[in-house]
Amino acid sequence: MNRFTRGCLALSVTAALLMPAAYAAHPEMATMNLVQNIGTIDPAKMTDYTEYMAVVNLYDGLTNVGPNGEILPRLAESWKTSADGKVVTFTLKKDATFQDGTPVTAKDVVWTVKRLLALNLGPSHFFSGTINADSVSATDSHSVQFTLLKPSSTFLATTPLLFVLNSTLAEKNQDKGGWAEEYINSHAIGSGPYRLAGWQRGSSMMLERFAAYAGGFPEHPLEKVRLLTTSDESTVKALANKGELQLTSVYQSEETLSALAKLPAYQIQTMSTGTGYYLKLNHQRAPTDDLNIRKAIAAAVDYETINTQLHPGDAASGPLSSLFKGAHLDTLKPQQLDMKLAAGYVAKSKYAGQKNIPLVLGYVSGTQFEEEVALLLQASLESIGFKVTLQPDPWSRVTEIAGKPATTPNVNQIFFGPTYPSPDSVFYNQYSSKSAGGWASMSWINDKQVDKMIDDARNELDEAKRNAIYQQLQQYLVDDQSDVYLQMTRYRFAIDKCLSPVPYIPMQSFYYDFSRYHWTCE
Repeated sequence: MNRFTRGCLALSVTAALLMPAAYAAHPEMATMNLVQNIGTIDPAKMTDYTEYMAVVNLYDGLTNVGPNGEILPRLAESWKTSADGKVVTFTLKKDATFQDGTPVTAKDVVWTVKRLLALNLGPSHFFSGTINADSVSATDSHSVQFTLLKPSSTFLATTPLLFVLNSTLAEKNQDKGGWAEEYINSHAIGSGPYRLAGWQRGSSMMLERFAAYAGGFPEHPLEKVRLLTTSDESTVKALANKGELQLTSVYQSEETLSALAKLPAYQIQTMSTGTGYYLKLNHQRAPTDDLNIRKAIAAAVDYETINTQLHPGDAASGPLSSLFKGAHLDTLKPQQLDMKLAAGYVAKSKYAGQKNIPLVLGYVSGTQFEEEVALLLQASLESIGFKVTLQPDPWSRVTEIAGKPATTPNVNQIFFGPTYPSPDSVFYNQYSSKSAGGWASMSWINDKQVDKMIDDARNELDEAKRNAIYQQLQQYLVDDQSDVYLQMTRYRFAIDKCLSPVPYIPMQSFYYDFSRYHWTCE
């Protein structure tokens, strides 16, 4: 077992004796807390950041993502695209094996893709209109060919989501549906850097390093990682005080982060992201079906307090982060608190003159800063004629009520970051009617013009023309007040001083690939 001292300089015996026992040496197991449960480890069913986090470590994708959003080799060592953009051929690495020692072959990739499309869940809709079950074939044991239904500007960006499963092992554990769903729901059958060593659903997951991982590890890797589910701030502080926590969730309150920053073993890491913090406005439910009501809500938000005190972040001017250079519309300006303007919008709405306009404001229960944001907004809106009902729900309930406009609250606090490194991920997942019914699309826009612009951009291979469409789309969404754009989130979390910094990758939870982490202290 590798153990390293917590001091980044060699500690003398005397100094070591003076340190609390919890700070004397690294544990073999690194613990991170999550504020929501891991619902599934099936790559064909994952939808949110904790599920992606698990899958990213248990499985390898066809490709990978770099810090600037570039597509890099993973199980595929190379690929080539035909001149017409319709045929993409991947050559697989020869040395990659699944965690049971079985080689990764083209047959596994084909089976994985067909399964994903057949189940039609999770990330399958990212490939809608681009490929079908007949699009993928093995040209030899280590070559996979995709024949696209039409040229696509997004296909390559989505290939990191093709997490490859061990088809031989799956076929040995078939169920009546033919896709081994029950088995894969509780067994990891991938080639990723970590094995599933234990899973207490709703409580914790244990990952153990797969030493034969073809992708390799840095020096002093994390041997075991425990993912512990708790949204209770006092529990997080108690774990830190005992030295039993190496990394916190990015969804901790500022109060907790300030407390942990005072402990000798921790520091606070801050990093800019492409993740937006939104108030999702339900366009299909009264009163947020009215544009003036949506604009009134946006004008009644105390952005400065939220972005500087409750959940520090960068002001947002629309749904797309400026990290997407070229596609971002730089002429947009962030909205500001203006209660007079907010009251004026109410007066222009079809609900003008109605006393105590009812409004349901949802947020994730147990998340302290979201509750504080909800209370702040409630006070502002009730001062201009709304009757606001707060609706805290556990995340599992939030994803359930997102399935229908009638059950989706008028306003929801949602974080959404790029699921793959393309502006399309931001727009298609949140605003296309093809994505309706998921937690990311709780705005329920269902707008044919929005659909057309998204589809046009997906089909446009010329980057300059595609970016022009994205800019037009941003202006349209802002004018329609699709959401309230609270901020582009700066992730802030407490991290063990001897754990390498978290590397930001502009793709859902790819920055939680623990094979990128290592202990830094000698």
